[in-house]
Amino acid sequence: MAHKIVPIELLQASTDSPTADASQRLGQLYTLLKTHRTQYDKYGAIKDLDQKIDVIYGILKQTLDTDENFPRLLQHLAVAYVERSSRQDNQEFYLSMKYIDEAIRVIRKAIDVTEKDHLSYAYFLRTLGQCYRERHRLKEALALSIIYRSPDQRDYAFDAIRKCDLIHYNAHETLQTNNGLIISSCGSDSDIENAIEALQEAVDLLPPSSKSRKCFCHDLGLAHDERFDATGETTKLEDCIRIHLDAINETDDNDPDSAQLMWHAASAYEERFELLGDDIDFANMMELYHESLNHKLSGPRWRLESGIKILHILASGESWSRAYEIACTTSALVPLLVHHSQDHAYKNHLLSVSWGLSSAATTTALMLEKPVFEIIRLNELGRGIIIGSVLQRSMLKRLQISHPAEFSVIDDLQAQFHMTPRVLDQARNMDDVERLLDEKAQEIRRLPGFEDFLLPPSEHDILSAAIHGPIVLLLTNPERCDAVLIKQTGLVTLPLPGLKHEDIPNIRAAMFDPMVLEWLWDTIAKPVLDALGFTETPTGADWPHIWWIPTNALVGLPIHAAGYHHQGSTNTVIDRVISSYSSSVKSLIQARKNNKTESETDRTPNKAEHGEVAVLVGTQNLPFAPQEVHQLEGICQSMELQTMSLLQNREAVLSALENCRIFHFAGHGRANSLDPLQSCLVLDAGTLTVDQLFDSNINQQQPFLAYLSACGTGQISGRNSTDESIHLMSAFELVGFQNVVGTLWNVEDGVCPSVAIDTYTWIKDKQLARGSVAEGLHHALRSLRDRWLWDREESSRGKASADNRAKVVSEPSVREVSRDIELCDQEQQLYWIPYIHYGL
Repeated sequence: MAHKIVPIELLQASTDSPTADASQRLGQLYTLLKTHRTQYDKYGAIKDLDQKIDVIYGILKQTLDTDENFPRLLQHLAVAYVERSSRQDNQEFYLSMKYIDEAIRVIRKAIDVTEKDHLSYAYFLRTLGQCYRERHRLKEALALSIIYRSPDQRDYAFDAIRKCDLIHYNAHETLQTNNGLIISSCGSDSDIENAIEALQEAVDLLPPSSKSRKCFCHDLGLAHDERFDATGETTKLEDCIRIHLDAINETDDNDPDSAQLMWHAASAYEERFELLGDDIDFANMMELYHESLNHKLSGPRWRLESGIKILHILASGESWSRAYEIACTTSALVPLLVHHSQDHAYKNHLLSVSWGLSSAATTTALMLEKPVFEIIRLNELGRGIIIGSVLQRSMLKRLQISHPAEFSVIDDLQAQFHMTPRVLDQARNMDDVERLLDEKAQEIRRLPGFEDFLLPPSEHDILSAAIHGPIVLLLTNPERCDAVLIKQTGLVTLPLPGLKHEDIPNIRAAMFDPMVLEWLWDTIAKPVLDALGFTETPTGADWPHIWWIPTNALVGLPIHAAGYHHQGSTNTVIDRVISSYSSSVKSLIQARKNNKTESETDRTPNKAEHGEVAVLVGTQNLPFAPQEVHQLEGICQSMELQTMSLLQNREAVLSALENCRIFHFAGHGRANSLDPLQSCLVLDAGTLTVDQLFDSNINQQQPFLAYLSACGTGQISGRNSTDESIHLMSAFELVGFQNVVGTLWNVEDGVCPSVAIDTYTWIKDKQLARGSVAEGLHHALRSLRDRWLWDREESSRGKASADNRAKVVSEPSVREVSRDIELCDQEQQLYWIPYIHYGL
C-alpha cells in the first residue's frame, strides 16, 4: 500500500513565532524522527519508513522556510521518498514514479533556498543526482517488465506509461505489442545526463579533505555506469573506471564501504575487457574482485557478489582447485546475509545476484572428488537465501518466546550485517560483528532445544532425514550432471552421463510431449532407481518412497511421471515408487525435527483432535471448484474436523491458516517470472503471495496438509526461482505445513475434484497417518494414469474416448476450463501428470 504524498506547499509553517508548547512539540518530533530513522536503518521495516515520513511532515508544518533546518528537512523527505519508491511492488510503477517526481521537486526546493557556497549545497546536489538515477532505473524496470509480462498484465503497464509519460519511442531496443505501441527498453537518457551533471557539480564543490568524497565519487561512478549501459559507448567506460578508482583512493583501508567500491571498479574493468580483450583490464578486474571478497571489514553482500564473479571465471577456465577455495569462502557468506526482517525486494535482489552459486560451487567439489557430505554442504549453503531466512525465522521465534534477552542480542548482531556504514557502529567492523555473533550462537546452543542453533545440517542429520526412504539430490551443470543418493546407510554420488545440461532447455520447451517422460526415464529416473534397487513393481501394500530434490534447470520437470507408459510396462517411476519432492535437504530435515509424530516405523493414526479445523476455499468463478469444496467438506467432517469456508480475502485466509489442520484451496494460481516472492493464490478478493506466507506465523502450528488445487503452484517461471525452488508449494512447505499437494502447470478444472477426492479418501482411511498424503496422491494419479493409457489406446484405434473421460470428468462440455488463464491441448493430454507432493 502506498503512503500518502503531501505536497510541499501544504507543509510550510504559517506562523512567525512558535509558542513554547509548539517548540516543545517540535523537539519531541525531532527525537521521534531519530528513533524511526534508526529503526528503519536497522531493520528495514516499511512501517518505520512511513512513520519517519509522517514525522518529517509534522516538523515541516512547524518550520518556516527561512529556518536554517528547513532545507535539511527537505533533503530528509526527498531521500525518504526515494526509498519509499523502491519499496513499491512491481505492479505499482505509477506510484513509484509519483514518489520520485515529488522527491525531485522537494530537493530542488532545498537547493533553491540554499546558498551555493553553503556546505549543504553539494549534499543537496548529490541527492538530486540520486533522484534522477532512481527515475532512470525505474523507467528501465518498467520497460523490461512489459517485455516479460504475460499479455493479460500488459494493459496495466501501458496505463502507467500513459500516466507518467515514461518511455520514449526512438530507442535501439523495442517491443511491438498487440496495442500497436513500440516500447523502449532503456528509458529516457535525459535523467541519467541530469544525474551526472548534478553529481559532477557536487563532487567539484566538495573540499579535497572532505570524508564524503568517496561517497560522492561512488554515486557519480554509478551514474556513468548506467549511461554506458544505456548508450553502449565504449569511450564512456574510461570515465567509469577513472571515477570508481577515485572513490577507492578516497577510502581508508578499513572502510566498510571498500568491498562495494572495489566491486564496481572491477565491474567496469570487466565491461572493457569483454569489449576490447585487453589482458591488463582482466588482471585489474581479478585483483579488485579478490580484494573485495577478502575485505573482512566490509559487509557480506558485496563480498559475496565478488566471490561469485571470481568463481564463474575460474570455473570457466577449469581452474578447479582455486575455484573450490573461492566457492568455500563465498558460500560461507550466505548465512550472514540471512535475516528474518529483510523485505521481499532485498531478498529478490539477493536471489538474482546469488543465482548459480550453488551449482558452480557444487561442481568444483565434484570435479575434485571431494567427500559427498562436502558436495551436499556447498549445495545447501549456496541455496540458502530464502530457505535459510524462513527456517531461521521459525527458530528465532522460539528463541524470542523462551529466551527474549538472548534473542535481542542475536537479532541486533544479525541486523548489523545489513546496516549501512553510516549506521554501523564504527567501533565494530564486520569482522568483530561476525566473531560476536559466533560467540553468542555458541552460548545459545547450550540452551535446551537449541543445540543446532544457526548450524548447517550435520552428516548425521542428513543421513537421519532418509529414515522413511532415500533422498535424491539432482545436480546439473555444463561440466557434468550427477545424482547424490542419500540413504540411512550412507551418501553416494551417481554420475548421470546421459543427462546433458545443454539439452534441458529444449526439453523444457517440449514439456508437454510424452516423449519428455521417456527422456527423463532414460537420463535420470532409471539410473537412480536401478542404483537404489527399485527395479520392479512392488507386490505388497508397503511401497518404497523417494524424495526428489531437483536443482537448477531441473526444477519443475515431472520426474515422478518419467517412464515408458503403455499397457503392461513397469519401466516407469509411478509403477515402482511413491514420489515426493522437497525444496532442499535442510527443509526436509527441519520438517522431520518439527514433526513430533516422526519415528522410524510410525504409521499409526494421527486423528484430528477436538476443535481442529479444515479451511476450504473455493473460487466462485470456476465451475467445479464449489463442487470440489462441497464434497471435501463431507470427507473432512467424517475425519472429525470442523470445516470453515467462504474466506475471500487475504487477511481472513492468513488468520485461518495459523489455526488450521488442513488448508484446501480450489482456484487460480499465478507464478511471477520477475519476482518469485510475488507468486500468488488468486482469491475472490485480492491475492495471497509467497512473501506474505513467509511473514506469517503458521510454523508454530505445523499444520498437516495444504492442498493447492490450482494451476502452477509448483511452477518455476523465472531463472531467479530455480536455485532455491521458490514457488507456492515450497512456500507452504517452508512455513511449516507437513504436506503440500500442488501442480507443476495448468490443470483442468474438471479433473481436480477427482484427484482431490481420491487423495482425501485415502487420508481419511489411514486416519491422517504419516505418509498418507503422498500415498493417497500416488494411488489417485496411478489410477488416473491407467485411464489415460486406456483413453490413448482407444484414440489410437480411432474409437471415441468420451465415455472413459466421463469417469474422470462428469461434464465434458466444461472439463477444459483451466485453473489458470490458458490451457493448451498438449497440457490436456497429460492431465494426470502435474499433481505433485511436497513434504513428509
